[in-house]
Amino acid sequence: METVPELGWAGTNNGELLRRAAGAGFVAMVTADRGIEYQQRLDTLPIAVIIMLA
Repeated sequence: METVPELGWAGTNNGELLRRAAGAGFVAMVTADRGIEYQQRLDTLPIAVIIMLA
């Protein structure tokens, strides 16, 4: 498991972040951003998005 800062992707907007992750071969992204499902078309990417609720 890697973090966004570890990958050098800090500051990247959600759409670009999801595209980069999918392009890099990641199969899932874990986030605490509850708004991501309303901001992005998650059904168009070959990557699962897991939203953690705390």
